Amino acid sequence: MSPNMLAIVTLGPLALGAVLGVLLDAFSTRRAAIVAVLIGFVVSAGMSIGSVVQRSLAATAWGVLHVGGFFATISAVIAVVGGLAVAGGSASMVRREWGGTVAGLMAFGALASIVMAGSRDITLLLIGLESAAACAYALVAAGKDARAREAAMKYFIQGAIATGFFVFGMAILVAVFIPTGDLEGLIKALATGPAVSVATAGLLLVFAALAFKAGVAPFHAWAPDAYETAAPESAAFLAAGPKLAAVTILAVLVSFSATGRLELPISAVLAALAVISVLVGSIAALRQRSYMRMLGYAGVAQVGYALIAIAATHSFMGPLFFTACYALAATGTFLSAAAFRRVDPAWDGTIRGLAGMSRKAPWLTAATAILLISLAGIPPLLGFWAKLAVFVVAIGAAYNAFAVLNQGVLGFIYAGSAAVGIVGSVVSLGYYGAVLRALYQTDQPAADAVDAGSDKTTPPAEDDSVPEGASASSIVILIAVLIVAVGLLPLLTGIPAIWGVFG
Repeated sequence: MSPNMLAIVTLGPLALGAVLGVLLDAFSTRRAAIVAVLIGFVVSAGMSIGSVVQRSLAATAWGVLHVGGFFATISAVIAVVGGLAVAGGSASMVRREWGGTVAGLMAFGALASIVMAGSRDITLLLIGLESAAACAYALVAAGKDARAREAAMKYFIQGAIATGFFVFGMAILVAVFIPTGDLEGLIKALATGPAVSVATAGLLLVFAALAFKAGVAPFHAWAPDAYETAAPESAAFLAAGPKLAAVTILAVLVSFSATGRLELPISAVLAALAVISVLVGSIAALRQRSYMRMLGYAGVAQVGYALIAIAATHSFMGPLFFTACYALAATGTFLSAAAFRRVDPAWDGTIRGLAGMSRKAPWLTAATAILLISLAGIPPLLGFWAKLAVFVVAIGAAYNAFAVLNQGVLGFIYAGSAAVGIVGSVVSLGYYGAVLRALYQTDQPAADAVDAGSDKTTPPAEDDSVPEGASASSIVILIAVLIVAVGLLPLLTGIPAIWGVFG
């Protein structure tokens, strides 16, 4: 199959599903709209997975978009988590006003995220970046209450500033290094070019913009409010697809440009961002009493682990393996909020309010517990292998810098970021454990319990909201089964076999 045809059969179903979702919803055929979007996700994911199974080589479609190979894996993960998010929220979206449009926006966002991750042209990269951002703003605003609109406006204003950083940074790099706008040519020029200070300045601006899109501290202010006020299925998608795409392009840029004289400044900046993200996300998550808001801050810490690996190694497979594993588990945890609301419509969105959930919905509770334990990095679940990969590459890079390259500063940076990451993983047991404790708590909390760490909690469902159907519970359980099954594979195939992924 030619690269152009592979791009069409991979991206075409998503584009068609998104258009049909919006159009059919406009004519009040909401169920058909959501079905069309789901079919688009299924076909796109199937074609991407087929390309991965066949081990098709990476190629370029129309000279501007990478398809096949590693990029097929990224598009498969984005399509899968997007489809799971739509399926998990389908019962709610069928009954909600503009539900088909929301599903279509998620398909548009997935399409833009795939384009962003596979772009080899700077103009196409900017189009994908901003298209995904526009869908994200709309998905947050679709929460329909005043807090959702406020969160969307804050998100939009901060996103516009981040876009300015990206355009300014890329303008510097293109003007100095390669006027054609070819991303691969730019990366090669950065690795060999003499203007180190100019390259560093331009890259830092680009990194700041991508860090915002991924929710990296200190560019994370939009994330907790957006995830808390958006519908659970929208938050599930935002925490997975666009974040994976942003980390992908960041990892690709760093992997091929952070060489020679650029290695120290870029590694130092990324390691600093990683440490800040882990510390800020972990400490803030400990103080939250809102379940969705806690997940938002936990996501800030999680993306910090990916940055640890990006800063420490020139191979981008390890960081992206971690981010893909997080995206899958995060999709399930955000969807669990919809399932909890169905089980207990009076749930106020707090962690304390989950008390007794194990009696009302034992299978849902067990599945959510598995996802949280995986996110905390407890063996033998998938999240453990993902975090282990991050720490192995970081510690290996530190050893190489100390013993082989004789670069003590780099070694200290890598070792220090790995140490902070390990401490952050231990701290994560506190906020994930708080949810587990509440889920299996036998007595109900006091009715007047308040949020000691934040004055913002998700309010009870309003009159115009509709309880999510059983689809959310089913998807959460399915994701938990996948997390367990894939996590056990290294024990069955041999642990050393998995390290080929990170080479």
